[in-house]
Amino acid sequence: MIQPAQVPLAPRAHHMLARYGLAAKVSPRDSEWPSSTSMFEENPSQPPITSLAVAENSLLSSPLLEKICHNFQMTPEHLKYRPALINSEHTNLTKTMPTFLNNTLKPSCPIAVHHILMGPGVGCMLSHLLWSLCSPGEGVVLTCPFYADYDKNITWPSEARFVPVDVPSSVDTLSCDVLPIIEQTLRNPLNRAKVLLLTNPHNPLARAYPEEVIKGYAALAEEFNIHLIVDEVFANQVFPSKYAPNPTPFKSILSFPPSTLSCNPSRIHVLAGPSKDLGASGVKIGCLISQNNPDLLLAVASGMSVTPLSSASDAVFSSLLNLENGKFIEEYLDENRRVLSGAFELLGRWCEAHGLDFVKSEAGVFSLVDFAPFVERMEGDLPLQFKVESMIEELKKGGVILRSSTAFRDPTPTRLRVVFSSPAHVMKEAFHRIETALNLPHVILNDESTCDI
Repeated sequence: MIQPAQVPLAPRAHHMLARYGLAAKVSPRDSEWPSSTSMFEENPSQPPITSLAVAENSLLSSPLLEKICHNFQMTPEHLKYRPALINSEHTNLTKTMPTFLNNTLKPSCPIAVHHILMGPGVGCMLSHLLWSLCSPGEGVVLTCPFYADYDKNITWPSEARFVPVDVPSSVDTLSCDVLPIIEQTLRNPLNRAKVLLLTNPHNPLARAYPEEVIKGYAALAEEFNIHLIVDEVFANQVFPSKYAPNPTPFKSILSFPPSTLSCNPSRIHVLAGPSKDLGASGVKIGCLISQNNPDLLLAVASGMSVTPLSSASDAVFSSLLNLENGKFIEEYLDENRRVLSGAFELLGRWCEAHGLDFVKSEAGVFSLVDFAPFVERMEGDLPLQFKVESMIEELKKGGVILRSSTAFRDPTPTRLRVVFSSPAHVMKEAFHRIETALNLPHVILNDESTCDI
């Protein structure tokens, strides 16, 4: 039999495959998003896998689904192209999203519908935005550690260049001490800086930025004549806990009166949306807010026609945001912060029982946990990074997926990012599997703030 010739891919496709290690087929067990139905067809005796590697929040999935199923409604206009829905009398996100964003970001100038573009996810909106801001090879600057998928959003499709700012472990990345380090990177002409990217609250450091640091970022954008993008997708997920009873409050860059920022407001663009806040990452809604650059919004909108917002997603979120005149959302977000606090404290108690250092998270759904004591137990005279990878592989075999923080360019190579926003019984089972895989004593996490070994 004659085998058909493989049609060659474009050079940029081969570049993406090489850059992100996708040339080899990834098995379900190696994925961070394991299938629940066909995970272990090769070896059914292996335990169903639990992923603590993906920043998803399932703590309130059941009550959220109940509300969605009870209130979800589609009309004939939802089955047509998007203008039919937007121009209809039916509730849609062009009517409800400005209220949500104003309540969340508390801007000094109210956000109006003509300040917003919406699409299928914040990552998608970032890619479209950079397509309009950057020419191929121009730099997008952000500090380390960082959300790993930014690299892909920066590279594709704009062909901009990711410029990481390595911050020494002795420097707090969320303090003013980082500003001179960023400035040095911006001054390097080889970096061709065009955009400065800030994540507030930070992923993966799980804290909001102090006001003076946000102002410092804005001043740098003005000084170097570049754009400032602020990703505020975790805005509603700042919470207190016994480990951080007084978290740094979230403050949107849009909440600063323009006169208090040393930056032309046309340079400032914000990414936000309800998907992460509501624990519904799969119902993708991302917003780009740019209040003082209408030409940019027109340019981005022209490209959004290839990736329009789904009317089904619109129906889900517009019904939730409009429910009980916004009262449901307010109560849901309060409850979400409460359960996130409890979930983080559960992780903290487990870390303390095993003597592990961990980031005292104040926002988001994750914490960086230093597994150094466990890495040291790995057999073999191997370099440190190989020991970390060996440990992660043992955890996979034991039914738990975790991600090394080196994927985020973390200066502490023994840390893993642990997502703690699964129900308590799932987290306890994951902890048990980690202990079994690494031959550790089993910790019994009681309902109270105690634990037994």
